[in-house]
Parts: sequence; structure tokens; C-alpha cells
Amino acid sequence: MGKSKTITKERPPTEKQRMFTECYYTPGSESFGNGRESARRAGYKGNGNTLDQRATELVRNSKVIIEKNRIQAITAKKNDLTIKQVLSDLDWGINIAREKQDLSALARLSELRGKYLSMFSESGNNAATGLNLNFSVKPSNGLNKPRTIKIG
Repeated sequence: MGKSKTITKERPPTEKQRMFTECYYTPGSESFGNGRESARRAGYKGNGNTLDQRATELVRNSKVIIEKNRIQAITAKKNDLTIKQVLSDLDWGINIAREKQDLSALARLSELRGKYLSMFSESGNNAATGLNLNFSVKPSNGLNKPRTIKIG
């Protein structure tokens, strides 16, 4: 006979981990996005550097990540945000920008739509579309040298 495997269920987050997650990831929280203050409010002790280090450890902790995902799902549901709604709103804005021939707004809305669909990456590689675009920008005042901007 084969060996039996023991399946262990991961324990839920501690009260401090849960409180940190609530403070750090809940929009509207007084310490939303502030790791040091969220750690302090959750009951962790130490100076600023210690709390910063603790916050860094916490945001990488699997229990905190699971709790964060739970909070974000609740927040999205409360705000009734869906991919379909966001894309619909962006498409509506793009259509208005086209009608008004507002190229600046059209470019910005198209950029936001692309980012929302994860079409771009920080490194400039664009595996989703395979695009590799280069633009040369020549300043209108003639004082600065032209620069090349690589997209994709």
C-alpha cells in the first residue's frame, strides 16, 4: 500500500495580521497604504524602521495576501466595479474624445484601457500585442535635444 498524505489546513491570520490587512488595504482607512502606521495600529511595536520592516514582511505573508484578496473582493463588490463596467466607461470616454477630436484625451483613455487590460509592462516589453513602437520627440523650443521614446 502507498503512503498516506497528511493534508494540513493553513491556519487563519492572527488578529494582528488581520488588523494590519484591514488598515493597510481598506480604502478609507486612516492608514490605507501606509505600512508603518498600519503595523502600529495593528498592535506591532517598535521604532519606524522596525515597523517598516514588519510591514514589508506582512505584505509578503501568505495569510495576509489571502486576507487582502478577500478585502479587495468585498471592496470591488461594494463599489460594484466589474471589468465590463470599467471597459464600457473607457470606451464611452474614447468615443466622446473621438467626436470632439480631443487627441490628448483619446491618447490618455486609450492608455488607461491598455493598462487595465495589462497590455503594457514596466519594462516596455509588450508580449500581449507584440507591438514595438519607437517615437522620436523633437522639442518645439529647439533648446533640448530630441529624445526617443520606446513603447512596447
